[in-house]
Amino acid sequence: MRSLLRCFVFVSMVFFASACAETKPVWLPNGNHPAFSTGQYLIGIGVATRTRDKDGDIQRADANARAEIAKQIQVHLEEQMLSVSEHRIENHGGSKPVRESSNESITIRNRQHVIFTVEGVEIIDRFFDEKAKCHYSMAVMHKARTSARLTAEAEDLYEQSAQLEHESDTLLSRNELVMSIQKLIVATQKYEDADTKRMVASICGGPQILKIRENPCLKLNQILEKIHIICLSGNGQHAQIGRSLPEPVKVMAVYDRDIPVARLPLLAQFQARSEKSDMTVHCDDKGVAVITVSDIGKTGKEENALKIGPAWRDVVRAALKENSDAWQDRLRSPILEVGYKLRTENTSNVIIISSIENMDTVIKLEKFNHRLIRQLKESGFTVKGIEICNGQCTPNEVMKQFADKADLLVLVDGSIAFSGYRAGFPIYRAHMTLTCCDLIRKDISATSGGESIAGASDKTKAAQKAIYQVLDELSGDFVRKMKERLQ
Repeated sequence: MRSLLRCFVFVSMVFFASACAETKPVWLPNGNHPAFSTGQYLIGIGVATRTRDKDGDIQRADANARAEIAKQIQVHLEEQMLSVSEHRIENHGGSKPVRESSNESITIRNRQHVIFTVEGVEIIDRFFDEKAKCHYSMAVMHKARTSARLTAEAEDLYEQSAQLEHESDTLLSRNELVMSIQKLIVATQKYEDADTKRMVASICGGPQILKIRENPCLKLNQILEKIHIICLSGNGQHAQIGRSLPEPVKVMAVYDRDIPVARLPLLAQFQARSEKSDMTVHCDDKGVAVITVSDIGKTGKEENALKIGPAWRDVVRAALKENSDAWQDRLRSPILEVGYKLRTENTSNVIIISSIENMDTVIKLEKFNHRLIRQLKESGFTVKGIEICNGQCTPNEVMKQFADKADLLVLVDGSIAFSGYRAGFPIYRAHMTLTCCDLIRKDISATSGGESIAGASDKTKAAQKAIYQVLDELSGDFVRKMKERLQ
């Protein structure tokens, strides 16, 4: 009796286990389903490994199923010479009970970055494989219904694009260039959106839509090629690191050589190493923009350029009311380069002008000047020449005389005189003033003055000691001031 009871319990358990075991659906693994033929539907199978978040697992399997349909469409688009640059799958729904039909959507992006959503994707079944620990979802999209809907949408978008292009022509005839361009941007976006919808409709078996118009982007490019930025003033200025350009840069945007482009935003771009951020300005009603350049950054170069061109990102953003990165490389027009020079030690030519009373009686002036030249060169300056001034030389006089010969003048003015004996040794007193005249800015950029007393075994040595001593005391601070004014 007990044996029969054990046998009955064992058979019951086996029967119960087999009854509870869920059979894999017919659409696994290849997506074949008797109710959804591949001739009428696009089919996608999505899978997600089980985690502790069951609802999240189901959502991921659903999203992956819709992704498979989107990939199929994009592969066909590539085959039709519409290269896919990116695709993004958007899941607009959450977890659904098994076998509950739900309308979802997929998002397609083509090489022009045109995004549109294909509606009508359904999750028609789900399955959890206990052995593989995976969730499976099956998504389908009816080809004929999708094709009909996309065809109608494409025709409507083509009409909208044509209307926008007509409005752009009207604005262009009134010389309202910026608004005309914005209309063409929207027209191009709608045209390319329609073009992609038309191709997807064709992939789904729909009829070809005859395009009788060219892409408005062609007309847009023709307009952009005729826009130029010309410099009215401010080119070729001398700049100082950390300071503003002496004058603003004044430019004008013109279309077709002489038509002002009113209210066009312009982007002023500095060199990569300038440590200066780019800036945006707007043209006035006459197409003129004034760019005030402040806080010049370092570049390590004497000749530098400020590149000025239309700020197309702002124009696109205003037209589409959205992020314009997709259009960043599509809109191009000539760029204006405005040059400016940076003042640095190694790009500044210096002329030394010496006038020291009684110098020749104790030391050759050329020998003294060579000592000063060495100190300037060690600080990075380029010494172009030496001039001897007989008598007193004022800054205003020498700046007029050497205006076109150098960037900086170093005036060495002073005197040396015998001051008697001390402990039987001759004493000399040297007085010196160093003045740096900036011939570019036409002002005095640095000055230092002082005196020194020195004695030695003879007069020549005492005089040399005094003059060199005052020079060494002054030159370090003086050269530092020269460099600071350049920066």
